[in-house]
Amino acid sequence: PICLLDRCRVLTSVDLSSFDTSNVTSLSWFFNECYCLTSLDLSHFNTANVTNMDQMFCNCGHVTSLNLTNWDFGSVTNWRYSFANTSQMHIICSAANKEILQANCPYDLPDWKFS
Repeated sequence: PICLLDRCRVLTSVDLSSFDTSNVTSLSWFFNECYCLTSLDLSHFNTANVTNMDQMFCNCGHVTSLNLTNWDFGSVTNWRYSFANTSQMHIICSAANKEILQANCPYDLPDWKFS
């Protein structure tokens, strides 16, 4: 799995605009426990091949807005704690992705705001 920023507890922002995710199958633990992270622009991420999002945003409680409009969740099979402890997040995504998130992460997002 890609644990690139796992437990970067003092990180407040990161520029991943040149990060190529087109061949990535696992984004597990990518931002896990990045407590101080407040903003992320992941709108360019190509997630068509991603199957594992285990704890991807777990404990990223200060990220207030996340744009997942262009994300493809069709291949994801592991959602375990993907969005646990992220109740402040405002998720921007398509209606189809909202349904997928609500079906696969019901305990992670009871207080989420969607648009």
